[in-house]
Amino acid sequence: MPPGGKLEPIGACSSKNRLKKMRFFCHIAILFTGILLCDAAVAQNTPDNPDFVKAYNFISKDNVDSALIFIDKAVADSAVRKNALAWYVRGFIYKEAFKKCKRLVKPTVGMSADMCRDLWSEPEQTVNNYHGNAAEQKWIYGQGSYLLLKDNVLVEYQAGENTAHYNVQHPYSYSDTALASLFRSLALDSSAENRKNCTPTINYIAAKYYSHASILMDSVHYPSAITFFNKYEAVMKKLNPSGSTDNYKVSFQMALGDVYSQLFFHSGNEGTRKIYFDSAKRAYNTVLSLNPDDVGANYSLAILYYNQAVYIINNMSYDVADLKNLNNAQDTEVVLMKKSLPYMEKTYQLDPRKRDAIEGLKGIYYLLHEYQKASEYDEKLKALNENKQ
Repeated sequence: MPPGGKLEPIGACSSKNRLKKMRFFCHIAILFTGILLCDAAVAQNTPDNPDFVKAYNFISKDNVDSALIFIDKAVADSAVRKNALAWYVRGFIYKEAFKKCKRLVKPTVGMSADMCRDLWSEPEQTVNNYHGNAAEQKWIYGQGSYLLLKDNVLVEYQAGENTAHYNVQHPYSYSDTALASLFRSLALDSSAENRKNCTPTINYIAAKYYSHASILMDSVHYPSAITFFNKYEAVMKKLNPSGSTDNYKVSFQMALGDVYSQLFFHSGNEGTRKIYFDSAKRAYNTVLSLNPDDVGANYSLAILYYNQAVYIINNMSYDVADLKNLNNAQDTEVVLMKKSLPYMEKTYQLDPRKRDAIEGLKGIYYLLHEYQKASEYDEKLKALNENKQ
C-alpha cells in the first residue's frame, strides 16, 4: 500500500473507439441494398399467377403495402411455392417493407437523441414534443413493449400483440420474413445468377443487424446488442458457411468486454461484480482466441485482474481479530496480480511505447514486492517521458 492513501485502479476501458470501428465495418454493406430484377429477367422466369404479377407491378411502382398483400396471396399457391423467383421477389418486397416500417416506429424514453437518429430515419417527426411514461422505458426491439405510429399518434403495444388491423408490424418481423424468403429462393435455385440477385438484400439486412448491435452497445442496451450481433452472425454463416466474420467478432467482443469492465468497475455489489468480471474476462478471451496478439484485449484483461486486486486491497479489514480474512485477501491479491502479469507483459512486448503498459507493469511488480523490477519500469517510464519532451 503506498503511503498516505488508497491504490488507484488503472486504465479504465472505454468502448468509444471500438464502436467507431464497428460502425465503419457495417456502412459499406448497407450501401448495396439490392435491386429488383429487370422486366426481361422476370418475364423469363415468372410463375403463371396473377397475384404474383400484381405484386411485382406494385413493388415496381414502390407501392409496398399492396405488394405485400399480393405476394403473400401468390406464395399460397403450391405451384408458386416451388418458384425461386417468387421467393426472391417476396424477399425484396419484405425488405422494402422493413425499410418503410422503420420510419413508422419511434423510440422515445430511454434512448438518446443520437441513438434515435442512427436507428430511425425520421426520429423528430411527430415526437418532438412527446413526453413518455414509465411503460415506454420497457421498449427495446421487441423485448417488452414497443411503439407504433398510427394516425400521427404514438400507441404502445406488447411484443407479440396482433397489430394486423393497423397494417403495421414490428420492423424486424419484416426483415426476418425477407431473409427466410431469400434463403428459400436460394434453396430452390443455387445458381450463381440467383445468388447474385439474393445476396445484396441479405447483406443489407445483415449489415443493419450489425449496425444496430454497434449503436446499442452501452451499459443499458448491451443485451439487445448481443441479440443483434448473434442475428448478424447467423445470417452471414448461412449465406457463406466457409466465410469468416472474425474481424467483426473481434470488434464486437472488445466493445462488449469494455462495457462489462465499466459495469464491473462501478458496481458496489459483490454478486454483480463477479458476474461482470467473468463476463468481461470471457469477452476478452474470445478476442484472444481469434487473435492472441491483439494489444487491446491483452491490456484489457491485464487491467481487469489488476483492478480486481486493487479493489480487494482497498477494502481489506486491518482488524487483528480478522487476521485470517486479511491473509486470505492478501493471497487473492497476489494470485490476481500474477494472472495480470503475463497479459501486461504481452502488451508491453507488442507495444513497448505504450505508457499504460509500462505503468501497469510498474504497479504489478510493486504490489508483488518485486521492487527492483518496479524500479526498472519506473526508469522506462521516465525515459519515455523525456523522449516526449
